[in-house]
Amino acid sequence: MRFEARLVGADGKKIQRLDIGSGAEAEDFQKAIEAANFTVTTVEAKPARRNPQAPFTTSTLQQEASRKLGFAPAHTMRIAQRLYEGIDIGGETTGLITYMRTDGVQIDGSAITQARKVIGEDYGNAYVPDAPRQYQTKAKNAQEAHEAIRPTDLSRRPAEMRRRLDTDQARLYELIWIRTIASQMEIGRARTHHRRYRGEGRLPRAGTARLRPGRSSSTAFSRSTRKARTTTATTRIRAACPP
Repeated sequence: MRFEARLVGADGKKIQRLDIGSGAEAEDFQKAIEAANFTVTTVEAKPARRNPQAPFTTSTLQQEASRKLGFAPAHTMRIAQRLYEGIDIGGETTGLITYMRTDGVQIDGSAITQARKVIGEDYGNAYVPDAPRQYQTKAKNAQEAHEAIRPTDLSRRPAEMRRRLDTDQARLYELIWIRTIASQMEIGRARTHHRRYRGEGRLPRAGTARLRPGRSSSTAFSRSTRKARTTTATTRIRAACPP
């Protein structure tokens, strides 16, 4: 079985966030870890709760479209403009999303009511919270004249709109629809499992990293043409799990 784990100590000593100070040290740790045999020593299960995120503002839409769809911000805004201006539905030009330049995270009460109805129909009443969720922006000097970016009609499911939109339009519309619906859902509940491993083998000693002024502490080093983030010293290790 294969797990992803974070290196937290070596030779009985705790490894702090910036203790691995160079690419060469990171590679030494990688080689030692890959050569070692690991066993699971403890397994701890904890309940976890995750609150839904607020509906999209202009900046969060650009960030999420870049992360999930690979869209450049300018491309995202061009598509959003087209969705806002509208497409032909039944011989009439219909706007599919609200205004896309906004800092507001609040949405209209009628949209909240519709979102709760769609959640109950598509996912079940267990996913509808007892009270509607209200959001407020935390940004100073935010322009909240407009509400958050959302579909103008949440009953227009993404699957239905795919045949009316081009590929990128459909993908962005789905992203906005999902975020709006998710923002009115019940808190997510899950169970996380924390496993601690012990390895047989010698690991190199960690030094202290010196950072240049103004650089992020999240420093990356190259590793066999692939980047490895040594702030977390994360690597994939093979773990021998007890039956």
